[in-house]
Amino acid sequence: MIRYPHVYKQLQSLLDKLFPAGDSAWTYDAVKVLPYLDGIINEKKRLKKPAPSAIDRQTPPEGIWIDEVFIPGDVHVGVPTYSLHRDERYWERPNDFWPERWLDVEDGGAGSKIVPDAFIPFSIGEWRSHLSRKPASGMKISMNTRSNKDIGTYSCIGRV
Repeated sequence: MIRYPHVYKQLQSLLDKLFPAGDSAWTYDAVKVLPYLDGIINEKKRLKKPAPSAIDRQTPPEGIWIDEVFIPGDVHVGVPTYSLHRDERYWERPNDFWPERWLDVEDGGAGSKIVPDAFIPFSIGEWRSHLSRKPASGMKISMNTRSNKDIGTYSCIGRV
């Protein structure tokens, strides 16, 4: 967070308003609906993803069409998530740490267009939505162990 003082200050201000009594007032129910914190967590996962660089898959024996390209059967393929998460076709300002991209305009966001299939920090497939949501919950819960006056050390934010 030290690299993004404006983000730090914005989150600190929101937490101070949400928990004026400090740590003793902290509840998960309060932070689970904090869009700016969700934006920070998603942006962290986008730029410094938790999964390996490319998630390997094998095409079915009969092969598969991906867009207009035929991939033969039993071929190992992978999606380079680092490149996907920085692709200008899917992300406005792709190399910037910009939590506001995840927020609706009414939440103070940029109203940036998000292409859900271009955000795959944990993988793709049936477990994707579960994995993408649960770590954010765990990251927010970890805030309970730290003072909201020192958000720079929260494990939920990490280093980007």
